[in-house]
Amino acid sequence: MKIFLGIVLVFLASVYAEEWALTRLNRAQGVTFNLYTKHNLDKEQVLTVGDDRSLIESNFRNDRPTRFITHGFMGSYDLSYSWVVARAYAEAGDYNIIFVDWYAISGLLSKPLETVANGGAEIARCIDWMVQVGGLDLATTQGVGFSLGAHVMAYGARLTTGELGAVVGLDPAGDIFEKDADALPFSINSDDAKFVEIIHTSGGKMGLQRAAGDADFYVNGGSSQPECFMDLMGICAHVRANFVFAESIIDPHIYATEEDPNVYLGGGELQKSARGSYTVRTTK
Repeated sequence: MKIFLGIVLVFLASVYAEEWALTRLNRAQGVTFNLYTKHNLDKEQVLTVGDDRSLIESNFRNDRPTRFITHGFMGSYDLSYSWVVARAYAEAGDYNIIFVDWYAISGLLSKPLETVANGGAEIARCIDWMVQVGGLDLATTQGVGFSLGAHVMAYGARLTTGELGAVVGLDPAGDIFEKDADALPFSINSDDAKFVEIIHTSGGKMGLQRAAGDADFYVNGGSSQPECFMDLMGICAHVRANFVFAESIIDPHIYATEEDPNVYLGGGELQKSARGSYTVRTTK
């Protein structure tokens, strides 16, 4: 009986999630780009692709490094764990922080590959426009994505006319992206930017378990986290990727690897010489 009720609840939850996402899609089509800097950390400036004045008259400066940040499945830019990453960048240095809001399509549970393709295409279009109109420096530009948003960000970087300096995948979504042949072309991989770093915290549960970047960091083994008690589905461990990366932005030497004490996870400026798979232990 309990098993039957569990199946019913899972089915109802998936139906509700799909209807919820379609409602949001009807309310707001497309992907939006919200600029934050130290001068407007509490109030976004919306960058509208094609509206050059929205970029020219904003606080964007092409002599600052730029960070694009994408939230995860069923998230939004104003309700996201990825905010800890954005605030860490603002605390650590002077960045153009562009929060990509793809909430209108992020809950389409039945079409993850279409979601990645559509979201990524919009990110690429924005980046190309910013290069042309605002002189965006791709060498100092990085994309940071969480969960399904990691694949969206990486796919966008792949479609960009130039090559981004780096992409960081924060516990990229697993499931079909683990080994499904149809999904692999849409998955984050080491060819998406000059350097791709992946941080694994719930591999085999919510997150991707296989190594897919130039450097893959497995936090506390990469599948579960000591801070997460009774985390059977891995949701807590999944979210932890945001906090681990944010901590590394504030203190770039906080997480040395077991394999090489001179190689560190993350940081505001990534250690792009890192190659292969590494293990990191947290102290929390």
